[in-house]
Amino acid sequence: MVLLLMPSGMAGSRSHKGLNREQYILSHVLVLGGFLLIGIGAVLPWVDKQLQVKVYVLGMQSGLERIGVRRLLVVAGVGVLVEIARLFVSDRRTVLEFVLVGVGGVVAVMTVLTSPFTSLWTPALGVYVTLAGSLLVTLGASIALLSTRLTNHPRTH
Repeated sequence: MVLLLMPSGMAGSRSHKGLNREQYILSHVLVLGGFLLIGIGAVLPWVDKQLQVKVYVLGMQSGLERIGVRRLLVVAGVGVLVEIARLFVSDRRTVLEFVLVGVGGVVAVMTVLTSPFTSLWTPALGVYVTLAGSLLVTLGASIALLSTRLTNHPRTH
């Protein structure tokens, strides 16, 4: 599905620059799947429903709006734009992969800081889904980044 979005001939040129076709597809699937999980996790409740606290979805927790979730979605949105650029740009791909690793890390840190992990409440499914998504984004971009680095720098004896 990802290859259908690419201009013709791009997959072949990218595989000569360090990534084989399977690594390229795996990297994009993990990153896009990670952003999908981040979006899903943001709309799921972040506080356990068994508490006496009323929980709303999409940025609402205990009746107070969580600005952190909106910021998290903005960061994830920037990451999606970077991923789209990575599909079509081959000369700046390494820079874009570094940015995606950073976005995955920032989303993970923001999730922990704005979640019930830092309070006495019990985290609900949304926190874990968002964290899993950020790890997938980081892993997907890292696969591409490390594969490119390892092929561009041959070992010397």
